[in-house]
Amino acid sequence: YIVDTINQISVKEEYSNKYIWCLLNSKLICWYVYNFIYGKAIRTMHFDSVSTDRIPIRIIKDSSVYQKLWSLYVAEGNNKVKISNEIDLLVYHLYGLTYDEVLIVDPETPITREEYEKKHN
Repeated sequence: YIVDTINQISVKEEYSNKYIWCLLNSKLICWYVYNFIYGKAIRTMHFDSVSTDRIPIRIIKDSSVYQKLWSLYVAEGNNKVKISNEIDLLVYHLYGLTYDEVLIVDPETPITREEYEKKHN
């Protein structure tokens, strides 16, 4: 049998691969891909260019915050949940979600409305 289960994502030069890693591991992008690209599929879902080309990637000028969070995530084994929450918070704001929209994506978010709106302003 020939199985094509290994895929490689090529990142354009204007994007940091650490920024893309943060996006792909955020709850928002995972939710979006599951709901709108895979149509809530429960069986095999191939993560290849047919899928990845449809992910809406926001262009940002400075990805240093994401690079720092990625580095912290890799280095800090015991703080991964906290760092994942910080990544999610940044990505929610990057895509302009309101707090009520965040609750649609993640009804059990540990982020309070006050924290969200404080970081948003």
